[in-house]
Amino acid sequence: MSDLALLEESADRFFADTFGPAVAGDGLDSAGLARIWPEIDAMGFPLAAVPEELGGAGMTRADASVVARIAAAHLAPVPLAETMLAAWLLADAGATPVDGIATVEAGLEGPSLELTAAGEGYAVSGILRDVPWGREAQTLVAVARLGEAAALVRLSAAELGWQDRANIAAEPRASVTLAAQALSRDAVLPLPEGYDARRPALMLAALRASQLAGAMQRVLALAIDYANTRVQFGRPIGRFQAVQYLLSEAAGHVAAASAAADGAASHLDDPDTDALELATAAAKSRAGEAATRVAAIAHQVFGAIGFTREHELHLATRRMWAWREEAGDEVFWNERLGAIARGAGSVRLWERLTAL
Repeated sequence: MSDLALLEESADRFFADTFGPAVAGDGLDSAGLARIWPEIDAMGFPLAAVPEELGGAGMTRADASVVARIAAAHLAPVPLAETMLAAWLLADAGATPVDGIATVEAGLEGPSLELTAAGEGYAVSGILRDVPWGREAQTLVAVARLGEAAALVRLSAAELGWQDRANIAAEPRASVTLAAQALSRDAVLPLPEGYDARRPALMLAALRASQLAGAMQRVLALAIDYANTRVQFGRPIGRFQAVQYLLSEAAGHVAAASAAADGAASHLDDPDTDALELATAAAKSRAGEAATRVAAIAHQVFGAIGFTREHELHLATRRMWAWREEAGDEVFWNERLGAIARGAGSVRLWERLTAL
């Protein structure tokens, strides 16, 4: 069995055993998250794609993104994707991962933080909006502007004065304004020369596409199972042609979104940021479009029962709707795809598409 197959099997078994609909629905309070996270750490999931010399398993980021998809399919209410991305950013700077839960700030319009020299250290300023799991994390990792260059900032998240909210899936999000906050020199990590500051946002969007694919696969499985067991007019509703048509449409959307997410994940280790951007734009756009339609079809198959707060379908589709909007919705990425096409021209665009 390959390393990837072993990773998939262990991740699927772990999240199936650890998280059920009840846990996903209510989420985890700080104590519950603190209790479960060491088990996730012990499984090695957050560091799967960190180089071995930095303490990880040395797998590719494409392989590691599969774990984020599996966790999403099991509706696990944990910041796994965010902690994985923080570890990747630290690895890009040649730094070892931090202990515990980490989160990231990855603005679509570029770095939100500005660094200036201050005495023997630095001062950091900027506004961080809707940071995933900000208050629950021990460490915040973000790319900041340092003159004409980019640097990685490593902050103690617990010391920031977060303003809390939650997304539609009840996942914690937090915002904070930093006004010339003092930083020691070891909290600022230089990035490789020429490092593209777009990469954190692109990697987060690629991970969200993978999470969307996982949640959609779960929703499709739920809808098919329900259609095969719910009897109406003397036979399962899945035998009615209209229902079969809806489910086949949903399956097509799930397959397309999953393939696009795999395409974006395959470029997570690619040093060509333009290639990563094109693949990510296509994946997040397609996954967002699919999430809208797959959720609608599943709720149509289930009827009113699927909207009840405790129902697993309700829990899954809320996550799909939340992740669809985060890290750029399909409108944002469609506009970006249009800009890429205009900028590339017909010949260059065809070369890039066929290369992908």
